[in-house]
Amino acid sequence: MTIRVRLALIYVGAIVVTIGLVGALVWWQLGSALRTSLDQTLQTRAAAVVSGLENNGQSGLQEGDATGAAGVFVAIFDAQARMIDSSPGIPPGLVPPATGVVSADLALGTSTYAVHAITAQGGVRVVAGSSLSGIKGTLDQLTGSLVLVGLIASVASLVGGWLIAGRALRPVNMITGICAIAGFGSARSRLSASAPSIPGILKSSNSAAGCV
Repeated sequence: MTIRVRLALIYVGAIVVTIGLVGALVWWQLGSALRTSLDQTLQTRAAAVVSGLENNGQSGLQEGDATGAAGVFVAIFDAQARMIDSSPGIPPGLVPPATGVVSADLALGTSTYAVHAITAQGGVRVVAGSSLSGIKGTLDQLTGSLVLVGLIASVASLVGGWLIAGRALRPVNMITGICAIAGFGSARSRLSASAPSIPGILKSSNSAAGCV
């Protein structure tokens, strides 16, 4: 493997590692932001239903409770964990978490749901939840985009690294050529050989260093 190939591969490796680290950070931050937003939405929905139950004396969901953010469902359970009322979109097999204020992830069938439960007066439990498939789909799309960007950047960096390595090694090749000429022939031919001058070599070396 030549020095030029090694330099080009090092350049590609540095670009790929940088893109990978930045991509992982963006992926983590987006996932964290989406999950935080979802948790806040569930907490708000559950607290609103509990407020209606305790302050307004309602026994079930009102029209405003049943309609809310898209993909969010609400269910009310009595003290014996029997469902009293629910909004559309309740997954089959939903059971309330432990009493108190609880946030958890529940696996029901092939899907996973984020839920937030609050225990109201009389042991009534209000559960607000939503499927995590939307967040997973968004992160999967981001992963695909990052992989595509990484592949394009790898090809571009390989070409760029090859060109930059060639310019950086140009003075070395010139010196190698001078040594090759000086190694053959008589002293007069070595002295009269048409080779680049030392100032020219230094100038080319400076130019290559500036390019790098």
